[in-house]
This record gives sequence, structure tokens and C-alpha cells, in this order.
Amino acid sequence: MSHAALAMRLPRIEPRLAALQTRLLAAIDGAPAGSLALHARLADADAAAAIRFSTPGGDIEVAPLLVEGGVPMLHGDDGKPDAVSALATLAGLEPLIAAVERCLGVALRPSGIGRAELPLRLHVEARDATGVIHHAVVLGFDESAGFSPPPQPARFDASIGRLVTGFSFLGAGPTLARHRIEALAVGDLVLIGGRELAGAVETAGQRWPARLAPATATITINQGTPRVSDAPDANLDPDLRLALSLRIDGGSVSLADLARLTPGSVLPLGIAGAAMPVTLEIGGAAVATGELVAVGEAYGVLITGRTGTVG
Repeated sequence: MSHAALAMRLPRIEPRLAALQTRLLAAIDGAPAGSLALHARLADADAAAAIRFSTPGGDIEVAPLLVEGGVPMLHGDDGKPDAVSALATLAGLEPLIAAVERCLGVALRPSGIGRAELPLRLHVEARDATGVIHHAVVLGFDESAGFSPPPQPARFDASIGRLVTGFSFLGAGPTLARHRIEALAVGDLVLIGGRELAGAVETAGQRWPARLAPATATITINQGTPRVSDAPDANLDPDLRLALSLRIDGGSVSLADLARLTPGSVLPLGIAGAAMPVTLEIGGAAVATGELVAVGEAYGVLITGRTGTVG
């Protein structure tokens, strides 16, 4: 078959209508709908009954096919449009309707129930993360619709969530006399706490309250606010006593896991069974390096070097 003959058999679509279809599909497909996501394509079948909505850009028809996993009804047993059934259907479709409003930049106002008549139709589904379809509708638009969907934000590649960033554990250390900190030398031992150390996970400019279990080299995210700060303790006389903090680097976490951090989340440091390097700090400035060592039921830092002076 020649190209000319094939072209004659293909359905023709007006360029302006094709441009409107493209804009609508681009605005709706992939948009979030609460915990669901919208998937849109051109409808390949007519819809029977629909709820019509009035908007400044023209009327829109919503013909429900599936609502919360069930088949919706817009008519009563007598076959006539039923307002109660339509309201129940709309309530179930609320996440999808709200998402369409955001996509098109208009408010949908119900104006009636009747036979689907508008010629430009899109099949729209709301699916969960596993691909299960919770809602499905056919959206109908008039050929003269004047919708100007707002610009959509860039959609990032899902592979970005697999990128990895480093994190540190910043723990609250002991408060010591200034002269003792100034005299720290290689081989000295600084006791810091019991079986778990309170502090915070620090990464990408953010901090989460956490506790470190040195025996398993794991960090558990806590509720509340971090119990460690870079600022000097205002209740201490810096000429007499200073608060130490300890920093342990070497952890890594994917951006996807970082976004899902909640109280109870566990982060592995990735150095279990190996020496755990520690930096002792005062107000965010390093003063010594060392290794975390067990001292009976508690832990301490064995000093391996001096990195600065006490300010």
C-alpha cells in the first residue's frame, strides 16, 4: 500500500485539536493524586453516562468507570440520573478530581448528569505505587475548550533516588576542665558514655536526633530535637570547663532512603568489626582524633592525634 493510500485511511485530526490533546495529556499524565499517580491516554471507547462540570475554560465531562475498585452508578433502578449516587461517586473520586483541577488550573463545579457528548476524550487512571488501579474515568472536553494548563515542574529521573550521600554521627561528649582538654595527648583515654550514645545524624545540611549503638555500628533515628550543638554551652565558663562532642564519619545513605527517614529508621555505619575513627570537637572545631574503644560496659575515645588547640 502506498503512503498516499495509507494516509487516506488514517483518521484525520485538526492541528488545533491535536495541540489541545497534547497539552492536556502532558499536564495530566504522571501527576500526583494524593498517594496515587495519574496515568492518561486517549480514550479508545465512548462513555455512556457522565457528570458535567462547568469551568471558565469550558465544560468538562467526567464519566466514571472505576471508583475505589468498584463499578460506580450514576442512575437509579429506573434508569434516570440519580443525584445521590452521583454525589457518592464524586466523593470517592475526590483525589482524582482534585488532581485534575491542579493540572488544569481550574475549579470544577458540578452542573448536571447526562449522556457523555463532548468529542475530545481522555482515559485517566489513578494507580498506586504497585500499579493497582483505584479509579478510572473518561474525561470529556469540548473542541473549543480554552484550558491553559499551568507549567509543570520538571520530572526527575527515578535513578536520582539511587544516588548516595555521606552522613556523620555527631554525639554529645563529656564536659571537661579546660586544662585537661589542653593536655590531651596520644594514648590518653576520654570516657564518653554507655552502651548507646545520644546525638544526631548530620547530612546535606540537616540533622536528625539519633542514638549510636557502637557494638553493631548502627544508628537509630529518634523523635525530638538533636541533643548536640556546634554552639558553645552558654552555661559553662569557657575559661574553666568545655563541652566535647564526637564526630564519626563514614556512613552513606541513598537519597531515596534519606527522604524516608522517620523515628525508628536504622542506618548502618558500614564499619562494623573495624576500628571506628572519631574526631573530638569543641563548638564544631576539631581538637583531637581517636578511635572508639570499649571500656567494660561503656565506651571511650583513645586519642591518636591532636588536630588543633583549644580556642
